Amino acid sequence: MKTLYNLLCEPAIFTIVERLTGYYLSIRIDGKTTSSVAAAMEQLHQQYGEHFSEVFRSITTDNGSEFADFSSNECYGSKIYFARPYFGTNTI
Repeated sequence: MKTLYNLLCEPAIFTIVERLTGYYLSIRIDGKTTSSVAAAMEQLHQQYGEHFSEVFRSITTDNGSEFADFSSNECYGSKIYFARPYFGTNTI
């Protein structure tokens, strides 16, 4: 029987897509948790270093609880947007 805890703790894939070129990155994460997403973002930040905000000028997330730490308007210099159904994409 799957419980909410089991769903959150199952391995997942963190994906990020550059819309203009279609460049696609995926990172295996431990689960759908804020700490797993933060670790994936830190991994990307280490990989791109000071160029992170040039490569990822803006990031749009869905409204999952795993993106709760994205509540600030910026992440490593990139603007953060949240998908708002029926209202387009807005910043916090």
